[in-house]
Parts: sequence; C-alpha cells; structure tokens
Amino acid sequence: MLDETHETLEAAAAIVLAGAAARGLRIATAENRTGGLVAALLSSVDTRARWFARGLVVATEAAQRELLGVPQALIDQCGPVSRPVALAMAEGARLRSAADAGLAVAGHPSAVAEHEEPGLLFVAASSGERAECREFHLGPLDDDALRDHAALAALSVLAGFVKDYPAASGRGAVLEILQR
Repeated sequence: MLDETHETLEAAAAIVLAGAAARGLRIATAENRTGGLVAALLSSVDTRARWFARGLVVATEAAQRELLGVPQALIDQCGPVSRPVALAMAEGARLRSAADAGLAVAGHPSAVAEHEEPGLLFVAASSGERAECREFHLGPLDDDALRDHAALAALSVLAGFVKDYPAASGRGAVLEILQR
C-alpha cells in the first residue's frame, strides 16, 4: 500500500510540473500539515528546479508571520488553520520567493484540542491575480496517512490551478525543455 501511495503522489507531482512547464509557471509552497512533503515531491520530479522555486515548512504561527508575512491579527481572528490564513500563506509564499504561484497547506493533526476538528485541511493557491482555497475534512487518520492524504489533496488543487493558468507565450516552455 505504501508503494502505491508513493507512486500516486509522484504521478500527481509530475502532472503538476508538466502543466507548470507548459505555462512557464514557477511554484512555491508553504506547508504545515504536510511537513514539506509537497515540496519534496515537486523537487524530486523537477531536479533542475526550473518550475519549483522553493518550499517552506511553517509549523508554527511565528513561522507563518516571519517567513510568509501572515499578520498576527489574522491568525488571532481566524486561527492558524483557516481559509483566510491559508490564502495569506499561499500569497506570502509566492511573493517571498518570486514565484508565479504559491501553494499553502494548513491543517490540524489527528490529535487536536477539544474545539478543533481532526484532519481539517485548507489548501490555497495564489497567483496574485487569482486565488482559491479548498477545505477538506480528512478525519482522524494516523500521522502518515494524514500527511499523504493532505499532500494528495494539495497536489490535486495545484493541478487544477495550474491547468487554468494562462499558457506561456512564444516558443513555449515544453519546447525549450525538449530542445535542451
């Protein structure tokens, strides 16, 4: 089962990067629930890092503030795992990496405080001109399963976001890769 999950995640990352290459789109990630798994998958496929710009693991509110510029007032008002904070994280990742699109994954683990929902996940993508956020309810899974499901959800959102991004002008990024 583990090998199948890993193959599925790698295939999803390859789809995202093929779309990014076709559009000349560089991606940055900000992850708390996935611990950098999405970045690891994207960078293992994009070994020259042409389409994957950077990945940040932001496991604390301080990291969200310091590395992504998420305002403390927004975290206090909405919580660190919320739609507005996930959107701010995605935009922060994009802006602070000079990427064309940012992806953020913010979620609760299985073991949560009384008022929190186990496995609640927000995945946001931002290109500056466009932003979207999807909410997932993964439930109480073990840590590895939750991380893998969250990474697959993130890659799914990113694949759709990349697909809707305008195609690159000129010769096209895919042709450039094939001609090297």
